[in-house]
Amino acid sequence: MAVARDSNTSTQLQKLRSKIKREEKRKMGIITYFNEWKKYGFIEGEGFNCIFFPDCLSWYCRDIKSLENQEVSFIPIRDKKRDHSEGYKAIDINLI
Repeated sequence: MAVARDSNTSTQLQKLRSKIKREEKRKMGIITYFNEWKKYGFIEGEGFNCIFFPDCLSWYCRDIKSLENQEVSFIPIRDKKRDHSEGYKAIDINLI
């Protein structure tokens, strides 16, 4: 970064650095449940469970219920609305 004197180049490098750090956090899991009426579901990941919402999918899916038992990759983030130890939300969900 010290060699990037141009502010535009520096900004692009910062964005790339953020994207790489985010991808390092990506986990694998399986969609175990989806409630069509309340529009939320659960992904069982490597040692923990995450809640997810349809807007966290990286693609459009008409029938999310059909995705149960499908393998996905996702990025878990702390869900500040939940106080318990498993308070994670899955974002940027990709179908594998």
